[in-house]
Amino acid sequence: RSVEALDRGLAGACALARRGGARLRAVDVGVSPGPAAYEWSGDVVRPAAFRLPEGTRNFCAGDAMTGSEVDACLDVGRRETEKMVGESPSGSRLVVCFGEVGIGNTTSSSALIAALSGVPAEELCDGGASVNRAGSNEALVARKVSILERAMAFHGDKDFQADPKLALRAVGGAEIAALVGGMLECSERRIPVLVDGFIVTAAALVASLMDATATQVMLFATRSTERGQATALELIRRVARDGGYPEPCEPALNMGLRMGEGTGALAALPLVRSACSITEMATLREVLDLDMSKSADASADETPSS
Repeated sequence: RSVEALDRGLAGACALARRGGARLRAVDVGVSPGPAAYEWSGDVVRPAAFRLPEGTRNFCAGDAMTGSEVDACLDVGRRETEKMVGESPSGSRLVVCFGEVGIGNTTSSSALIAALSGVPAEELCDGGASVNRAGSNEALVARKVSILERAMAFHGDKDFQADPKLALRAVGGAEIAALVGGMLECSERRIPVLVDGFIVTAAALVASLMDATATQVMLFATRSTERGQATALELIRRVARDGGYPEPCEPALNMGLRMGEGTGALAALPLVRSACSITEMATLREVLDLDMSKSADASADETPSS
């Protein structure tokens, strides 16, 4: 239903994209059991060339995806990003806002961050989309911690830090792998990326570990209520430092959105435009060097005679 709302222009991302003048594209890489009850229009939502129609597998008892499935999802992210860039008007100055729609993917994102950081599960998990005004559901959080601990124990013999794609295979999701591919494509094209909340930050971590130069196009849009985001951001900053690159900035917004769909990235888009506009202002030296006499003469010429 969430994806159908996107396709019909009814979702939060649609409203923000219209307001911000952004073109919205959603790519179905694994909506389970697939678009059986509703046929995507192809205008906003389109099926990917490769999909996981049955979703990923139980990562407490095996790998979530096969190596070929991970590679196919990475390629989908690259190709769909390439296609979207190609659809943009010639000469456009682009920024790509990455978001996602998924169920239970705060758990897989927490598992990815745990695998790549070694940080204990209880320091990463929060309530995800179940959080309401009363706070987190402690029983649900405890269950997530238990699931992550079982997953890390099962996959404990794997060196995820040495091979981040192995982490995607073990505990990742199709949408996360596609996001990684899209970010790597943007990095190669030197196109800035607005990273939405927790799930997209987990994807950004994987992308940065696969290619440290990707950190140079990452702009973090919104601070998540999930504690694991801070761990992922610190690791991304460490990757940048180790590669001799400037560290990415802190997330621009802190609004407690928990909406997904890339809404945080879309909400931050006007800030990026404003930041670009700042480059049009004069420097202090240029202001001090102004010929004020010419300005005064111009003002006098504009003064109407009595």
